[in-house]
Amino acid sequence: MALNVGADFKTRWLKTPVDVRQTYLDELNHVCDLLSFDTDFPTWQKNDQELQIQSQARIETAYAAYKAELIEAARIREQHALEQSLHMQRQSQQAYIDALIQHETAKHKAQQQAGYDLQAALHQEYSQQAARYQKVSLAMPVSTTKNNKNKVLQPEIQQVIENIQIRLELEAEGLMQQIQQAVSQLNHQLQDAAEEELDIALNQNKASAK
Repeated sequence: MALNVGADFKTRWLKTPVDVRQTYLDELNHVCDLLSFDTDFPTWQKNDQELQIQSQARIETAYAAYKAELIEAARIREQHALEQSLHMQRQSQQAYIDALIQHETAKHKAQQQAGYDLQAALHQEYSQQAARYQKVSLAMPVSTTKNNKNKVLQPEIQQVIENIQIRLELEAEGLMQQIQQAVSQLNHQLQDAAEEELDIALNQNKASAK
């Protein structure tokens, strides 16, 4: 008989495919026929040989179907795990993009505010310089006041303007480089994610083909 009664029989029996269990029961019933006085032993032996062949075929077919079910269940679990992983990765990328946009927006506002502050400082500096040189010009002869004021005031104001322009240009250049680096990094991440999805799709197609 194919039935193997041993340790943990109940657990193994419940995990056995239904067709296999039915085959085992049919074999047991066939063996019990020997207990009957009406059983013809030569006939029983002949039927037993045929039953063994049929039982073996039924068991192999049942286990093949059971194995296919296990493989399909494992494939579904793996696919679900991959989809969940991709979903989490997309969420992480979206969170990174949102944080990047928020960061760059805040930085842009800070740059604008810095520009406004510099303009205000420039106007204040100009007003202070103008007031100071105006006091000086009042104490100087009329003939020389205008020329001296222009000679002294204009170079200093021009220097302040040039310094502010240089500072703004440097800050804008640094901000542009940071944005370019962030965008480049994001593009690499999106490309890696696309390649990973393509690999998963190819693997799934290969598994389906098998």
